[in-house]
Order: sequence, then C-alpha cells, then structure tokens
Amino acid sequence: RVLCFILDASDPNYEVQFTSLKQELLAYDPTLLNRSELVLFNKIDALDDEDRADVDAAINEDMIAISALEKVNIDVAVARLWDKLLESKQESYVAEE
Repeated sequence: RVLCFILDASDPNYEVQFTSLKQELLAYDPTLLNRSELVLFNKIDALDDEDRADVDAAINEDMIAISALEKVNIDVAVARLWDKLLESKQESYVAEE
C-alpha cells in the first residue's frame, strides 16, 4: 500500500539511485508507482554541514532525514509511515464503495 524508499544520504549519487529504483518499479509493475511513498534519507550523521543543508533543501512532506545509527527522526519516520498506511487503507475503502 505504501512504498518506503531508504536512501543512503552519504552517497553523492543518492538521486541516481532513487531514479534507478523508480525505473525498476516501472519495469516490474507500473501500477506500483501509483502508491503513496515515503523517502527516508539515512546516514545524515555522516554528512558535513553543506551536504546536510543540501539534503534538508530537498526534503518535503514525503521525505524525512534520519540516522539509524544515532536514532534521529526514527520516531517521526515510523509515525509518518503509519499515517500513510492508514490513509491508503481509507482510500482503498472509498475506492471499493
């Protein structure tokens, strides 16, 4: 019901990886791209101030910067994912009616 992408924010090519993941999903089953998604940028603890600012600038309501190592924003990510699951469940009930 919800796609959760976890990207390595310390990898300078994380945007290329994300595009590649989307292309793989498109090739496998294009309907998967209709699902709600959450993008987690992991390893923010490994970023310098400039790289962290770049990641923060890319963040929107469907993206969260986290650090699994330092447990930064894990609770926020879990709550957002749970909310998205509930939303998708409600949407599927409405679609069935």
